[in-house]
Amino acid sequence: MDQNNHQGWFGEAFVAVLAAAAGLQHAKPYPDLGIDLQVIRSHPDPALEARVELQVKAQRVDDPGNLGGAVTVRLEAHQYRRLTGRRQVPAYLVAVVVPRDRQNFAQASEQALRLNHSAYWVSLEHDPYTLGPEQKTLTVTVPTKNLLTTAVLHDLLDQVTSEGSLL
Repeated sequence: MDQNNHQGWFGEAFVAVLAAAAGLQHAKPYPDLGIDLQVIRSHPDPALEARVELQVKAQRVDDPGNLGGAVTVRLEAHQYRRLTGRRQVPAYLVAVVVPRDRQNFAQASEQALRLNHSAYWVSLEHDPYTLGPEQKTLTVTVPTKNLLTTAVLHDLLDQVTSEGSLL
């Protein structure tokens, strides 16, 4: 598998592992129309069920400890449009920072499985960038203060149930 496909697949698996660790479901929509994963909280009380959609982009870096406060992600125009505006199912951009050498994506031992390095998220609901009508790509900044964790996944789903549906 070429490196770009490998890192993209690993990025999605990285987020899926976080969802599983949080006790949440995840699903991969087919065909991929700009959303890579859905993270879902099922609950016996339908009012507490929630879903968010994620566009996952993996970025190779040399020094993950020195990101300068942000990760930049290049999106195609159709991917960006899929993440902007108020939606029935909230959508987020997730940047997964991976090692430059794909042999270092994960280390397994009898005590632990370590996935390298980290994931960050941002909402583009309020369309912070201007996309020209002929523009094909856009660079988006994802702040590293928005570390994606199991607790954050629950918080994003809690926001869905507290805000209610748009229907």
